[in-house]
Amino acid sequence: MNSQLQSWSKIKDVQISAVVSISEQVSETTLREQLSDLLLKDIDAIELCVPVAKKKDMIRQLYKSELYIITNSPLAETSKDAAAIIQECKDQNVRLISRNRLYFSQEYIHAKNEFLSGTLGKSGVNRLSVKTPHPGVNQDIFLTMGVFQFEWLVQTFGRVKRVMAKHVLSKHQDKPLVEYSLISLRMENNSFIHMELSLGRK
Repeated sequence: MNSQLQSWSKIKDVQISAVVSISEQVSETTLREQLSDLLLKDIDAIELCVPVAKKKDMIRQLYKSELYIITNSPLAETSKDAAAIIQECKDQNVRLISRNRLYFSQEYIHAKNEFLSGTLGKSGVNRLSVKTPHPGVNQDIFLTMGVFQFEWLVQTFGRVKRVMAKHVLSKHQDKPLVEYSLISLRMENNSFIHMELSLGRK
């Protein structure tokens, strides 16, 4: 949350109106009251930073015409729920923005442009590896780490025809968690994507 506040404070003409804490110590009734009070303010956008399991219900509590709701991917735990949220926001005239940090990464922008322009030639077999230290708590490696890569791959190479994935989680007493996943994607253009996701020791 602190990093997000710092980012917003650096944008010219942006005024932060309120911060609503979402935690286990805050009851559902109190949270609903805080969100209702927030919607009464003259605000243009809300950034929603909550676990994906809570996101669907939270978005539905924030419906207000012309309001921008900004949140990171994914929108929900299933594609069905995500599609429903997108449609409901359209019906409520709410502007929903799913944020993906790779959209602004110069390396990913350059790679996408090079492929789409034909500079790299016809797609055959592509490899992608993403590694980061393990946060130390259990989490879904596909939803928290892989989803950003999946979105970028679909936008760059097209739709996926077949998926195969393997996942390994290593737990040792007095040692950090190690988590690894290997995903093979067969695209509709018959090219292949091999992607590694790794959450390792610092």
